[in-house]
Amino acid sequence: MLQVGLEPVLIAAVNTPDPTLAQIAKLSSAYTYCVSRAGITGTHAAGRFDASLIERLKAAGAAPSVFGFGIANPEHISAALAAGASGVICGSALVSQVVRSASPLDCARRFTSTLKAATLNFSLSS
Repeated sequence: MLQVGLEPVLIAAVNTPDPTLAQIAKLSSAYTYCVSRAGITGTHAAGRFDASLIERLKAAGAAPSVFGFGIANPEHISAALAAGASGVICGSALVSQVVRSASPLDCARRFTSTLKAATLNFSLSS
Protein backbone atom coordinates (compact mmCIF):
# COMPACT_ATOMS: atom_id res chain seq x y z
CA MET A 1 0.00 0.00 0.00
CA LEU A 2 1.18 3.48 -0.77
CA GLN A 3 1.70 5.95 2.06
CA VAL A 4 -1.37 7.96 1.07
CA GLY A 5 -3.66 4.92 1.29
CA LEU A 6 -4.06 4.31 -2.42
CA GLU A 7 -3.63 0.92 -4.03
CA PRO A 8 -2.57 0.34 -7.63
CA VAL A 9 -5.15 -1.48 -9.72
CA LEU A 10 -3.58 -3.45 -12.51
CA ILE A 11 -5.25 -4.81 -15.63
CA ALA A 12 -5.25 -8.40 -16.88
CA ALA A 13 -6.75 -9.99 -19.98
CA VAL A 14 -7.20 -13.57 -21.15
CA ASN A 15 -4.16 -13.20 -23.42
CA THR A 16 -1.91 -11.85 -20.64
CA PRO A 17 1.07 -14.22 -20.27
CA ASP A 18 1.40 -16.11 -16.97
CA PRO A 19 4.68 -14.36 -16.00
CA THR A 20 2.89 -11.01 -16.34
CA LEU A 21 -0.05 -12.28 -14.27
CA ALA A 22 2.46 -13.23 -11.58
CA GLN A 23 3.78 -9.65 -11.58
CA ILE A 24 0.23 -8.29 -11.42
CA ALA A 25 -0.44 -10.55 -8.44
CA LYS A 26 2.72 -9.34 -6.72
CA LEU A 27 2.05 -5.62 -7.26
CA SER A 28 -1.69 -5.30 -6.71
CA SER A 29 -3.68 -5.93 -3.54
CA ALA A 30 -7.00 -4.09 -3.91
CA TYR A 31 -8.46 -5.92 -6.92
CA THR A 32 -7.43 -6.98 -10.39
CA TYR A 33 -9.29 -5.31 -13.26
CA CYS A 34 -10.05 -8.04 -15.78
CA VAL A 35 -10.74 -7.04 -19.35
CA SER A 36 -13.79 -9.17 -20.04
CA ARG A 37 -13.48 -9.32 -23.83
CA ALA A 38 -11.43 -8.25 -26.81
CA GLY A 39 -12.44 -5.03 -28.55
CA ILE A 40 -13.38 -1.58 -27.36
CA THR A 41 -15.30 -0.59 -24.26
CA GLY A 42 -19.04 -0.19 -24.54
CA THR A 43 -21.63 -2.93 -24.51
CA HIS A 44 -20.78 -6.58 -24.14
CA ALA A 45 -23.04 -8.17 -26.74
CA ALA A 46 -22.40 -11.81 -25.92
CA GLY A 47 -22.29 -11.64 -22.12
CA ARG A 48 -19.91 -14.62 -22.04
CA PHE A 49 -16.82 -14.57 -19.88
CA ASP A 50 -13.70 -16.70 -19.83
CA ALA A 51 -13.33 -18.11 -16.32
CA SER A 52 -9.79 -19.31 -17.11
CA LEU A 53 -8.42 -15.82 -16.48
CA ILE A 54 -9.84 -15.86 -12.96
CA GLU A 55 -8.39 -19.33 -12.36
CA ARG A 56 -4.96 -18.21 -13.59
CA LEU A 57 -5.04 -15.08 -11.41
CA LYS A 58 -6.06 -17.11 -8.34
CA ALA A 59 -3.21 -19.54 -9.01
CA ALA A 60 -0.83 -16.56 -9.12
CA GLY A 61 -2.21 -15.25 -5.81
CA ALA A 62 -3.73 -12.10 -7.31
CA ALA A 63 -6.18 -9.76 -5.65
CA PRO A 64 -9.88 -10.45 -6.34
CA SER A 65 -10.87 -10.38 -10.01
CA VAL A 66 -13.31 -7.68 -11.10
CA PHE A 67 -14.65 -7.75 -14.66
CA GLY A 68 -15.02 -4.59 -16.66
CA PHE A 69 -14.94 -3.43 -20.24
CA GLY A 70 -18.38 -3.57 -21.79
CA ILE A 71 -20.56 -4.70 -18.91
CA ALA A 72 -23.79 -2.82 -19.36
CA ASN A 73 -26.79 -4.67 -17.95
CA PRO A 74 -27.93 -7.09 -15.24
CA GLU A 75 -27.47 -10.12 -17.51
CA HIS A 76 -23.81 -9.23 -18.02
CA ILE A 77 -23.36 -8.90 -14.27
CA SER A 78 -24.96 -12.28 -13.59
CA ALA A 79 -22.78 -13.92 -16.27
CA ALA A 80 -19.60 -12.31 -14.89
CA LEU A 81 -20.39 -13.43 -11.36
CA ALA A 82 -21.26 -16.94 -12.59
CA ALA A 83 -17.83 -17.08 -14.25
CA GLY A 84 -16.26 -16.38 -10.85
CA ALA A 85 -15.70 -12.62 -10.85
CA SER A 86 -15.71 -10.97 -7.42
CA GLY A 87 -17.35 -7.88 -8.88
CA VAL A 88 -17.94 -5.79 -11.98
CA ILE A 89 -17.26 -2.30 -13.26
CA CYS A 90 -19.85 -0.61 -15.46
CA GLY A 91 -18.26 2.77 -16.18
CA SER A 92 -19.09 3.30 -19.85
CA ALA A 93 -22.62 1.98 -19.40
CA LEU A 94 -23.25 4.44 -16.57
CA VAL A 95 -21.84 7.37 -18.53
CA SER A 96 -23.94 6.39 -21.55
CA GLN A 97 -27.12 6.41 -19.48
CA VAL A 98 -26.38 9.65 -17.63
CA VAL A 99 -25.41 11.81 -20.61
CA ARG A 100 -28.79 11.16 -22.25
CA SER A 101 -30.78 12.04 -19.15
CA ALA A 102 -32.42 15.30 -18.17
CA SER A 103 -31.83 14.31 -14.55
CA PRO A 104 -28.34 12.73 -14.41
CA LEU A 105 -28.29 12.06 -10.67
CA ASP A 106 -31.68 10.35 -10.66
CA CYS A 107 -30.69 8.40 -13.74
CA ALA A 108 -27.46 7.24 -12.10
CA ARG A 109 -29.36 6.14 -9.00
CA ARG A 110 -31.92 4.16 -11.01
CA PHE A 111 -29.31 2.55 -13.24
CA THR A 112 -26.99 1.54 -10.41
CA SER A 113 -29.95 0.22 -8.39
CA THR A 114 -30.91 -2.00 -11.32
CA LEU A 115 -27.35 -3.30 -11.61
CA LYS A 116 -27.03 -3.82 -7.86
CA ALA A 117 -30.22 -5.89 -7.88
CA ALA A 118 -28.50 -8.29 -10.29
CA THR A 119 -25.75 -8.93 -7.75
CA LEU A 120 -28.28 -9.53 -4.99
CA ASN A 121 -30.33 -11.86 -7.20
CA PHE A 122 -27.18 -13.77 -8.11
CA SER A 123 -26.21 -14.11 -4.45
CA LEU A 124 -29.64 -15.43 -3.55
CA SER A 125 -29.69 -17.97 -6.38
CA SER A 126 -26.16 -19.28 -5.75
